[in-house]
Amino acid sequence: MLPNQDNRHESRSAFRRLTFPGREKTAEMSSGMCKILSSLNPLLRGARAVRPWGGLCCRGRTRPGASRHASRGGDFLRIISLLILAGSLQNDALAVGQSEYKGRRIAQVMGAAGADWLTREDREKFEQPEKVLDALKIQPGMTVADVGAGNGYFTLRLARRVGESGRVFAVDIQPAMLDLLKKNRDRAGLKNIELVLGTETDADLPPAAVDLALLVDVYHEFQKPEQMITAIRGALRPEGVLVLVEYRGEDPSVPIKPEHKMTVEQVLKEIEPMGFRLRKKLDFLPWQHIFIFEKVN
Repeated sequence: MLPNQDNRHESRSAFRRLTFPGREKTAEMSSGMCKILSSLNPLLRGARAVRPWGGLCCRGRTRPGASRHASRGGDFLRIISLLILAGSLQNDALAVGQSEYKGRRIAQVMGAAGADWLTREDREKFEQPEKVLDALKIQPGMTVADVGAGNGYFTLRLARRVGESGRVFAVDIQPAMLDLLKKNRDRAGLKNIELVLGTETDADLPPAAVDLALLVDVYHEFQKPEQMITAIRGALRPEGVLVLVEYRGEDPSVPIKPEHKMTVEQVLKEIEPMGFRLRKKLDFLPWQHIFIFEKVN
């Protein structure tokens, strides 16, 4: 989870007050120095924004002359950079996600600071959420789980489809995302959405209670894929299905970073050994595969 704006301002204020041995005055960090550290420290860059297609984005550029300050105060900059790194880790600023699974690099988890990307203007055009739910045959009375729900882009649509007699579990591992989703749920007046704070290994869903678990552009970010899918499988009813929507890894024209895309071969290689069989694959979306898996013994 990325730090929010308030956390970043608090961190910078704290660093400005730090006093170092051998100095008579409190160390002052200029805005130029902040930008130098931003360019040096990947975690600080990540605090600006994360976009799956654009990577880590930082506003602004280092002012002319800032490099001269860096050369004169190299030790000081290294100390500050280490402090920022430690503080970022302590506050769960970024789930780094540099490990691999079955030859695939696990992508970084997008933090709440990048939640605006989930409601970008062109998402409906390219991801066609209503058409996806039509294809999945979401019916009134169903119990569904939106795993990696974010701020509720699909959750709200699912809730309207299942109606008052249905139920939607909105699962995310980031409290800040669930806070955003709660606001959107309450604004929409939907009473059938239950917010669930999961972990990297457990979606925390009730056993054998879910008709359909929907994972939209999220499976590739699971830091513990086997543990999480095993937990989701246990929450599915015997006839329940697991649905993955993933950007096409075979298509280099899809403008998404490689670690945020998956090939059909890789998806099957990972999911089927976990107790699933591919029932159907849909490819009507411009950029994404839709996989519908059923449970097998």
